[in-house]
Amino acid sequence: MPENIKIIGAGVSGLFLGCCLKKNNFHSIIYEKDSSLSPYGAGVNLSKNATLLLDKIGLLDELVPLGYLPKQVYFRSFNSASIINSHGLNKNSNDFISVDRRDLIDVMKNYYLSLGGELIFDHKCIKIKDSEIYFDNKQKTSADLIIACDGIKSDLRSKYFDNLSPKFSNLVAWRGITSRDQLPSNTFWDQINIHLGPYGHVVHYPIDRGKQINFVAIKKQTKWEEESWVSEGNINELLSNFSSWNKNVLELFSKSDNLHKWGLFERKPIKNLVKGNLLLMGDAAHPMLPFLAQGSCLAIEDAYSLSVLLRNDNQKKSLSNYQKLRIKRGNEIQFRSKLQGHLNHLSNGFLIFLRNLFLKIFGKSIQESIHKYNAIDEIKHLPN
Repeated sequence: MPENIKIIGAGVSGLFLGCCLKKNNFHSIIYEKDSSLSPYGAGVNLSKNATLLLDKIGLLDELVPLGYLPKQVYFRSFNSASIINSHGLNKNSNDFISVDRRDLIDVMKNYYLSLGGELIFDHKCIKIKDSEIYFDNKQKTSADLIIACDGIKSDLRSKYFDNLSPKFSNLVAWRGITSRDQLPSNTFWDQINIHLGPYGHVVHYPIDRGKQINFVAIKKQTKWEEESWVSEGNINELLSNFSSWNKNVLELFSKSDNLHKWGLFERKPIKNLVKGNLLLMGDAAHPMLPFLAQGSCLAIEDAYSLSVLLRNDNQKKSLSNYQKLRIKRGNEIQFRSKLQGHLNHLSNGFLIFLRNLFLKIFGKSIQESIHKYNAIDEIKHLPN
C-alpha cells in the first residue's frame, strides 16, 4: 500500500483522484504546471457511470444545484431541426447532469482541499527517474506511486510509454455559451439537442441551472495551423461553416458572447497504463473525441477505481488490476466514440437513412450500454 502518492495534473482526473484518495486515507499531493486552474468555460455531461461515483464520495449533492438535470435527448436533422429520435433521462433520479466545467473543477478542488489535500501550482514535471520527480523550476520530490493526469498532451505518456504525440483528427470544434434570456422563450432549449448534418454536427444543452446554453459545433477541417490547440472563435467563420443549418442553431451561435475554436486531437489506443511506479489516467490514458460525452466520465471511473484498488496491501497486484479493468474499458469507449463521429457526419443519403433507422431502433440501448457501467461492481467481481 503506497504511503506517498504524487499526482501530475489538476484536471478532472487529478482532482477527483485526490478526493478519492483522501476519502480512503491515502496521502497525496497534486502538482499543476499552470499558475491557476483552466479558465475555459465549456459544458460537461456526466452520465450515470460517473454520477454514481460522484455520489459515492459525496460530491453529487454539491454539483446538482450548480448544473442542470435534462429530461430528454433529441437527435435532429441539421436543416429542418425535425426529430430523428429521442429518449428520456433522469426519470426517477439525478443520474445525468450537465454542468459548466469550471463549476465541476471548483467543486472538486474545494472538496479536495477541505479534506486536507495539497495542491501545488507552477510545477511542470519534466522528468521521472525511479521514484524521483523533477520539475521545470529545478525542484524535485519523491513518490511511491506517480499518477500522470496531464491530459491528452501528456508529456509523461510520450516520454515513458509510446514515444508518440497527439495527431490532429481533421476536426475542429467551436465551443460557446449563450445566455438563455437571449433566446426565444420556448422549450426547444431546455433539453439536450444533437443536430446531425453532412461533415459535422451541433450539440447544445442547458448548464448553470438553465441560465446558459452551452454548444459545441464540429466540422471537418484538413489542417490546424494555430500554435495553440485553442483560439478565440470568429463568429463569421462559424456562421459561414453552418450557413445551411436550421435557424435555431444559427440564432444560438449569433448570440454567443463566449466563443472559442478548438482543434480536436487524438492518440492511438495504448497497450499499457502502468510502467513501474508510473501510471496513466484520464485523457493521458485514453483521450477520446467528444462524440459520446465520456471523457470526464471515464476520468472519474479511473480515479475511483484506482483509489479502491490501492487498499490492497500488494501494490503490484493493485496496479495489475487497474491495468486489467481500465485498459479494456478505455480503449472500447475510445473506439466507439470515434465510430460515433463517423456516423454523426455521414453525407450519403442512403447511409443517413440507415443511420437514422438504426438510431430509432437501437439509440436508447446503445446509450444505456455505456452509461450502465458500474465501476463499484466491476471491482467487486475481480478475482481474489
